[in-house]
Amino acid sequence: MNDLRDELHTLAGHAAPADLLDRAYATSRRIKRRRQALVTGVAGGLAAAVLLGFTSFGGTTSTDDKVDPLATPTASATPPVLPNMKPFVPPATHGGGRTTVPVVLQDGTEVRFSYPSGLGLRFSKMETGFNGTDLNVGLNAATVIKTGSRYVRNVTDASGQQLELWREPKKPGSEHDADLYSVRVGNWFVTLADVVSETDPDPSFPELRRVTFFIDPQGFLRVSGDPVAKVKPSSANDSAEMGPVAELAVQGSEIKTLFINRVSDCIGANRDREGELSSLMVCKDGAAVHVVGRKSDEDWIKQVKSGLRIESVRTP
Repeated sequence: MNDLRDELHTLAGHAAPADLLDRAYATSRRIKRRRQALVTGVAGGLAAAVLLGFTSFGGTTSTDDKVDPLATPTASATPPVLPNMKPFVPPATHGGGRTTVPVVLQDGTEVRFSYPSGLGLRFSKMETGFNGTDLNVGLNAATVIKTGSRYVRNVTDASGQQLELWREPKKPGSEHDADLYSVRVGNWFVTLADVVSETDPDPSFPELRRVTFFIDPQGFLRVSGDPVAKVKPSSANDSAEMGPVAELAVQGSEIKTLFINRVSDCIGANRDREGELSSLMVCKDGAAVHVVGRKSDEDWIKQVKSGLRIESVRTP
């Protein structure tokens, strides 16, 4: 699975993460390096202060149950439990021999696209995110989180809304060197690509106080706030994952994907990429749907693209 994800790196023409989760990890590593540089010379004192603070609360650490740096005492004896998680798939409608799928991006842009029902195109999950915000955290979201994730405490967004903060376990042998945290918004988990350690000058995720999260009536995650308003559409030379973006995984495949995002221009029907992957795009009214697969999937990509149609684009 990781090898397949690595091949998606060629989509952007550079060594950038290819799916939303990997992008969150990469952002986390970048933030970690920047913050470690900022606290050079004071890390020892900060680490001692953090340790002293947790010791005063009676905190202990062990290989099986480490004290979370973000954890705080709570009056509740029963912490929240994970919901019954399942992947989110946009509700499709059928009529006139076509299947229509609505996708709402986190900034509120709604893109409705359709394709011939005879293609048998089905989706297994949808993830959403941003690429290009000035936030120091990622806003990549899915309706599932890793098994074994632990509740840490509550945090607040710009509206004062209380959100559960969850810490995800690292994969055994993973190359990722950062702890990954997510906030729960309804049935969505928004990944915060941030690092919390003894050298972190501010582990409180202050960026959360600049945005507000909510779920729209169709079940899509929405995010509002000044940083979101600054996100620019993707240009013709950018990756399919730039700007506000949704990723629809095709059922039965680990690599075939539809990316939906806002675009400032469109280079036309063909959008082939270098390397192992190929992509074609359909554009209308400032939005694009990219059909992505392996080079060996080019016939499938062309078939889907030929029947694909953007029915409407509505911006907030």
